[in-house]
Amino acid sequence: MYGSRFYIGGDRHAATEFGVGGSVDERLREAVEGVIAEAMDSVMDRVLRESPFDMERRWRESPLHAALVPEDIFKGSHFERRFVTIFGTVWEKLVAVIGKATFGSAATQHMIVGCVRQGRLDRIQQTLDQLEHPRSSGDRIGPDWQTELGHVLAGAGPLQDVSVNCDVYVATDAETPGFAFELKSAWPNSDQTKVSKEKLLKLLCMEPRTVEAAYFALPYNPYGSRQDYGWSPPKRWFDMVNDPCVLIGDELWNKVGGDHTSREILEIAKAVGQRYRETIYNDYLHLPLPHQ
Repeated sequence: MYGSRFYIGGDRHAATEFGVGGSVDERLREAVEGVIAEAMDSVMDRVLRESPFDMERRWRESPLHAALVPEDIFKGSHFERRFVTIFGTVWEKLVAVIGKATFGSAATQHMIVGCVRQGRLDRIQQTLDQLEHPRSSGDRIGPDWQTELGHVLAGAGPLQDVSVNCDVYVATDAETPGFAFELKSAWPNSDQTKVSKEKLLKLLCMEPRTVEAAYFALPYNPYGSRQDYGWSPPKRWFDMVNDPCVLIGDELWNKVGGDHTSREILEIAKAVGQRYRETIYNDYLHLPLPHQ
């Protein structure tokens, strides 16, 4: 566990400035633990105090369901919905804390301001329109990032002020262009993906260049390999197998933290999860803690 590092390339000295006291690994582990534990505390506060499970309400609203299904099943569903909602921002925070240790600085919801030529803005809109709407023949143009980016960069005209809000941005310092990430769930919808593609194209068209690279990133792959990624909505906007601006699962974590980063995150999460098992079983489910 401690043999690998959550950093790749960049300035290793910058990574040592992360946190106060202890080794880089120890401080980063504490930061990752802190992100996960903070989210779990919020989940537990939600299900135990703010929005506890109410079986009487279930009987009022869905009496047939309540009559057929054990209460514990509904309790699990109630917990899961609140868990998923709260953990929606955890991936961004994890990319940021790991990116800070790797590169030196990182921020979530980071605004980048620059200038883009009007012809490039027009070509971005043209590219999105072509992907969204079928041609007169009835078929659609498939996404091809390299071809699209080349077409957009050929646009000319006067410079226009443009601002782009990035989900996560990491850099070595304030003066050096860094890496921008549009970080979405493993199952992004079409509208989200369209907005992300527009952002990436704008970022890469700014003059002077404001980012080294920009990515559409998913924190994990529920389909296993990249070649097998099967969720259709984002495929309208990106070639999810071949586009180099797409990062899925380990590709994202390798970019921000080096090899084995995703495995280390899961190991930390397992350790944190152990601290909450008793509370979940005893205080929420009102069941005895099962033997391991």
